[in-house]
Order: sequence, then C-alpha cells, then structure tokens
Amino acid sequence: MTTLDKMQSELSDMAAAVDARFQQDASTIATLLDGLKRLGGITTCRICPPIGVRGFDWSAVLDDYDGAPDSKQPIGYGPTELAAVLDLLGQQD
Repeated sequence: MTTLDKMQSELSDMAAAVDARFQQDASTIATLLDGLKRLGGITTCRICPPIGVRGFDWSAVLDDYDGAPDSKQPIGYGPTELAAVLDLLGQQD
C-alpha cells in the first residue's frame, strides 16, 4: 500500500467517525428539542427571512402566543431550531 493509499484510507476512516458522531449528536439534539417543545408548550417555525444574517432563521413562541403586534410575549430567534427555543427560554421570567 502506498503512502497516498494509506492517507486516503485514514481520511476515509476519519470521515466515517465524524459522520457517526454527527448522527449521534443530531439524534440527541432532536430528542432534547422534542422534549423541550412538549414540556414547555413551545411552537417553532423556520422563517428564513431574506436578510444576510442567519441568526433569525428560526423562531420559537409559547403555545399561547397571540401574534398581536403590541404583545409583550417573548419570541426566541436563532440560526437553528434549538437555538431559537433556548433564546425563548432565556427570556422567561
């Protein structure tokens, strides 16, 4: 086996390990998010506004949010669904 073949094999093994870890982390995050939404009565929405900043792609509100423009109810925003939920929870009294 040549040095190049060894390097390609090692890179392939590393990529497989990273992919497996990502899948495990994604599953854990999905489970955590589902639990938070059920326990907290939270609704999320992927809005992706047409702006250059990705920090507002997701929003999260409590289930009793009325949507009124003058509402004092918090809205969480984030680049991911989990980040939006955590932002919302951080605004709770």
